[in-house]
Amino acid sequence: MRQPTPEFCQIALLLLVLLTIPQGLPAQETPAPPSGQAASQQSSPALPTLRVTTRLVIVDVVATDRKGASVNDLKAEDFSIQEDGAPQTIKVFNLPQAPQPEVLPEPVKLPPNMVSNITTFRSTQALSVVLLDALNTSPAEQIFAREEMLKFLEKLPAGRSIAVYAMGAKLRLLQDFTTDPSILQRAVLAAKDHAASEPDASAPYLSAALEQSMAQMGLQNTINQIRYFQQENTAAQTDIRVAMTVAALSSLARTLSGYPGRKNLIWISSAFPASIFPMTLRQDPRGGGGVQREYGFEIARLANALSDARVAVYPIDPRTLQTGALPSIGRDRELAQADDPYAAHETMNSVAERTGGFATYNKNDVAAAVRTGIEDGTNYYTLGYYPESKTWDGRFRKIVVKVNRADIRLRYRQGYFAIDPKGYAKLDPKHQALDLGQALSLDYPLSTALTFRAVVMPPSEKTGNQVMINYGVDAHALGFELQDDGLQHASIDCAAQAYTTKGNPVQTRANTFNAGLKAEQFQLVMQRFFPCNQALSLVPGDYVLRLGVRDNATGLIGTANARVTVAPVAASGGGPREK
Repeated sequence: MRQPTPEFCQIALLLLVLLTIPQGLPAQETPAPPSGQAASQQSSPALPTLRVTTRLVIVDVVATDRKGASVNDLKAEDFSIQEDGAPQTIKVFNLPQAPQPEVLPEPVKLPPNMVSNITTFRSTQALSVVLLDALNTSPAEQIFAREEMLKFLEKLPAGRSIAVYAMGAKLRLLQDFTTDPSILQRAVLAAKDHAASEPDASAPYLSAALEQSMAQMGLQNTINQIRYFQQENTAAQTDIRVAMTVAALSSLARTLSGYPGRKNLIWISSAFPASIFPMTLRQDPRGGGGVQREYGFEIARLANALSDARVAVYPIDPRTLQTGALPSIGRDRELAQADDPYAAHETMNSVAERTGGFATYNKNDVAAAVRTGIEDGTNYYTLGYYPESKTWDGRFRKIVVKVNRADIRLRYRQGYFAIDPKGYAKLDPKHQALDLGQALSLDYPLSTALTFRAVVMPPSEKTGNQVMINYGVDAHALGFELQDDGLQHASIDCAAQAYTTKGNPVQTRANTFNAGLKAEQFQLVMQRFFPCNQALSLVPGDYVLRLGVRDNATGLIGTANARVTVAPVAASGGGPREK
């Protein structure tokens, strides 16, 4: 990684001239501050603009009466907040807004060769995202879920803004936010093209009858071997599913973080366990205690990332009403735990409660469950406070919100991890590389946590065989720090991953830009953007570029896609192009 000198940063400010703000595109439109991140002059329509070096914790609160109807007449003095039992001072309070007809903005026309990840969609209500989870749902249940979604969309309430994603081997955006039911219906029908195949269940089969016969033959050790491999095979499959699910949902949190306000995630999924335990008391033949997995930590971190992005999760199990019977014996008894509805429901409840949503299962009407999830949280209160404790030790801090009326029920996030607001740079470099690498993959949607614009210039006589990329990063979201030298310091990674039009990776470049800005330079950057640049050497052809920026203080990431064509080199000039 090359690290420019302060003199370079002064010269680089001239790059801002290249990033002319187009008509209709706000100059300093930034996402609402993630409630678990540094509040470094973040801004949103609902929150004040502040510059502090602490954490502003945002808590979206849904208040209902005993019949489930929204309560919208509460005032700031009616609420109180505690963090780990200590009272907190409410610094931000916003009342629910009355629903208004949606007015969709005109598409922003960017100048030639410019791309951006700045979100322009705005809503007076909580946005809703429907996630059709093919990775953790059987094919038959996927078909049923799609049918129920189509049934719901036939009676979609006016003005409801919904986006549709499908999760299989990859996370795909099928339809961005829209209020048009017909467009959403087409997106749901297209979900079948992104269905995942069921996990491989190729472990040796051991039925109850076969086990009994083998036992009569004195082959107990062989039985133990087969049972162990069955458990290990199932656990390995579940490890992969959990890792893929956590990665996809974490990416979705980064995607939605740029949209202000609360977002409702309707997650239609039937099998995402929190743990796997051996179903029998037999010891495995290797001397261990059987196969065991715990995913509680991964799930807690995932819920924290979603809460930081102000995403409330509403898991819905599309399976019909479950009986109270225990898992069956034989092979099902050994392998059912990975898809055990009881374990899945435990996870659903945990993620929902941690983020301020609620789970729905053992219901035969998925369409009604989707409708309830989307309607819940349409009106909500926004509370914000700066924690009294400034000890960022990474521990989970429990949030308790109370209201001075006995007939009110509240739903909100349960807490957050007290991670250093600017401690991302201290993380394991492998973890940091994994984060950026995932964001640069076309297998995941765009990230909006850190907004930017970029101009992509194809090779020319001046640049030789290089594609030049000039970035302008929203400086208001960066973790600037005033150090003893009197300069405002920041560190930004600017990266580009080139793919063929078929999605095959070709080349990756990433540079770190460290800045130490004087007061006047800092003010200029705040008025415009933080600049950085990147260059790619590509052979002639058509390419898709995934562009990415990351604030190395907070870990916020933004990505955008661009296309570029590299023309063949004229016979009279130009050198060979590198692969």
